[in-house]
Amino acid sequence: MRWKRAFLNQQRYLEQLWLKYLTKAVQEQKFYQFDLWLEKEFRLYKQFGKRDRQWYSECLYSGLRFARLALELWNRKENNKKFIIYQSSEELAKALVALNPDFFWKCIEQRCFLEEEVDLSLQKELLDFQKEKNVESLLLFQGLDPEWKVFLDKRVEASSWSSDQLDRFLCHQSLRAPLWIRIHKKEAVERVLEELKQVGAEVIEQDHLAFSISYQKKLNQLETFLSGKFELQDWASQQILSLLKVSPKARVWDACAGGGGKSVQVAAELENGELFLSDIREHKLKNTSDRLKRMGFHRFHSFVWNGENSPQQGPFDVVIVDAPCSSSGVIRRNPELRLKIFASDLVQLSQLQLKILHTAGESVKLNGYLLYGTCSFFVEENEEVIHSFLKKNPGFVLEKMKIHGSPEKDSDTTFSALLKKIAD
Repeated sequence: MRWKRAFLNQQRYLEQLWLKYLTKAVQEQKFYQFDLWLEKEFRLYKQFGKRDRQWYSECLYSGLRFARLALELWNRKENNKKFIIYQSSEELAKALVALNPDFFWKCIEQRCFLEEEVDLSLQKELLDFQKEKNVESLLLFQGLDPEWKVFLDKRVEASSWSSDQLDRFLCHQSLRAPLWIRIHKKEAVERVLEELKQVGAEVIEQDHLAFSISYQKKLNQLETFLSGKFELQDWASQQILSLLKVSPKARVWDACAGGGGKSVQVAAELENGELFLSDIREHKLKNTSDRLKRMGFHRFHSFVWNGENSPQQGPFDVVIVDAPCSSSGVIRRNPELRLKIFASDLVQLSQLQLKILHTAGESVKLNGYLLYGTCSFFVEENEEVIHSFLKKNPGFVLEKMKIHGSPEKDSDTTFSALLKKIAD
């Protein structure tokens, strides 16, 4: 088996990288964003060629995806206990450091190649996981925290998911996220698709101006990207704005601009309108500004905002709050999040989301709109925040709210809610 042969040749470096990442997590009491960490580490291993880096990335990302599963199997083997609950990233990282590395990587490999015999006893135990009739086992089989059962139960009820939809959602979580792009304008579609064809990229699926792409190299080197014809953005992320039709002349404030995906989407709809973008992190605003300029949009203003007070630039026709959240809906893309999200975090997060939404809502014009979004599937960060906001702000009414993406679409999972201001 290709992965197994490579594993035997490169085991020492693989374990070295894994232990280094876990040690950093223990020291900092949190798991660092893995893609940034690994990119930095690869600069120190100049002997690694392209194929080496690809192999280590594949193995390490798989390790992150199924680390909780490996720990559960080890605990059952050693202690005969089921569903060990970890209370913090530090505690979880320490448990992984102490885990037998040979057992760990055999478990990861067997989970990735379930139908092939890496270790017969592990294969049987993993297959038995699928037979256990409880959600905790299903969560762990996909490398997720069994404590998420209560959150998943709420989502199933809120979205009326069938058992098939739940199974599909869980299966998606152990798969690599597909690559989606969004072309800004209909008139640029032909040009972008022609360049994609020229470089050997394959279009897997199309949904209006969203395209799922199969391509092994970096799309951000293409001329149509550099000239601002399209952006890399997951389908579910694109749908957050789908509840709202932005007027070409609107004054729009993207309150939590972050990486700028929503700002770029709005800019593509504006003709004579203005865009205001803010974030608590100044370097994020610089990145967003660069993205807007690349697409040829210059009617924007950026400022640092900490969520405490209404900005002087208001009021606005539309205020977008893409709130800081657990990011539970993007764990396919960022597997280290599986080890960072704990139930105890949600109370503080939901309080922060409600506070930001309330403050941002003060800047909405009468008959204007407040759009709330997260990249989380947890009801606690979505529907419950909206219901709490409406109780405290009777001048707003709910127009619509929706979960986007998985399980209906092979993508991330996001949420958005559109509120209209009908009274001061």
